[in-house]
Amino acid sequence: MLFASIQGPTYKEALKEITTLEDRVDGFELRLDLFKEFSLQGIKQCIRATQKKTLLTAKRHTETLWDELCSLQPDYIDVEYGNPLSLFKNIARNHPSIQILCSHHDFEKTPQDLSSLFSLMQETKAHAFKIACFAQSALDMLRCMEWIYKHSLQQNLTCIAMGEFGAPLRVLGPLLGNWIDYAPASYPTAPGQLSLDELLFLYRYRNLHPNTDVFALIGDPVSQSIGSAVHNAVFRQLQREAVYLKIRILPEEFHECMQRIRSFPFFRGLSVTMPYKEKMQKTLLSKEPINTVLIRENTLFGYNTDGYGAVQVLEKQVGILQNLRICILGCGGVAKGIAWALIRKKAYVHIVSRSEQNAKDFAAEIGGEGGGYADFPVFYDVLINATSQPMPISEEWIIPNSVAMDVNTIPQFSLFLQAAQKKGCLCIPGYQIFIEQAAQQQQIWFGREDLKEKERHIIEQTTLTQFSSFA
Repeated sequence: MLFASIQGPTYKEALKEITTLEDRVDGFELRLDLFKEFSLQGIKQCIRATQKKTLLTAKRHTETLWDELCSLQPDYIDVEYGNPLSLFKNIARNHPSIQILCSHHDFEKTPQDLSSLFSLMQETKAHAFKIACFAQSALDMLRCMEWIYKHSLQQNLTCIAMGEFGAPLRVLGPLLGNWIDYAPASYPTAPGQLSLDELLFLYRYRNLHPNTDVFALIGDPVSQSIGSAVHNAVFRQLQREAVYLKIRILPEEFHECMQRIRSFPFFRGLSVTMPYKEKMQKTLLSKEPINTVLIRENTLFGYNTDGYGAVQVLEKQVGILQNLRICILGCGGVAKGIAWALIRKKAYVHIVSRSEQNAKDFAAEIGGEGGGYADFPVFYDVLINATSQPMPISEEWIIPNSVAMDVNTIPQFSLFLQAAQKKGCLCIPGYQIFIEQAAQQQQIWFGREDLKEKERHIIEQTTLTQFSSFA
């Protein structure tokens, strides 16, 4: 069930929100502790204003006050674990038609042993249980995900991972078996909450079920990525039973998080962004950095679509790449993926990096040239900024009327491209690479050659829409 959290702060505003959202949710949670005043009459009006289920949530109250609230006949009341067991028993005896949700909140951390906590909460004999804890990392979120996935069929359970790291769990409630998921009616009532529009439209909450395929971007950071908007648009328009999330993973937890992700039967693929492309390369013993993963029967298969995307764009705008001299700034995962793809097209590749030795070593590996900025080539046909810097070189080093490409998508037209434009260069912004590589990811994950152009069209239109909103 999806409940809208109503927090007033006035009963007039609460009634307006209930009326507005009546057709969009399964029920309403009245966060009484966040209202400006406590009014039994106001609460009663809110309960009677909806045909949907109602849940009253408040901080610790006396038994007398709970009796007054129960007299208003809500469907559920949320009583915090830690109250005397006698309170739960008396409410159940005196108000048998009202179901008790026993909840535990930890706003600082995720308990190490969720099962032991749940066993203690069961002593309340409540109808349903909620554990809401703060996820300090993706690993915390995945532990919560594992726990609810294994136990949700046993009882009416809800597990929420609060904070930025916990957002994926808020999306996957219908798949994991959460009894109730929450979204704010207006503004967030808990850290990391997703809006109702995000849940219903972006992630298609109503379409999620236990057999939904899950795809995700992993990296650090991931907040600015438009991948969730783009890939979910493809899923929505092609009516695929799939959802795409963003998971921020801390470096020290990469390997354990990957083990947990691959253990779930519903994870089917990953996009990999910085700083994990080369780490994934080592994990999968690949020759090239990995930015795309296909998951089948607990096995990971790695691919690189960065190089594919860059080559596709260059061939469309420049033509044949064979024998072109191409200088790549940077020696990270994106740079290496593009370099390998260009070498296969028989282009001459020169790697320039702040780490001179790394550039030379990688250039020797692919059969190109490399060095530090002191070895910057005096001539090239194409200059590619594959660093995270908006302007990694002096403008004087940009050759007039050459081709300039930037792999970065934000900003859409970087300082590097602005400088190149002034010199009459053909400028290729990073979003064009993103469109091609994202389309290729869909092909890897689903293998529908007959839908390739349609997938690409949706990705292109969604990408351009996203960037227009940034302007």
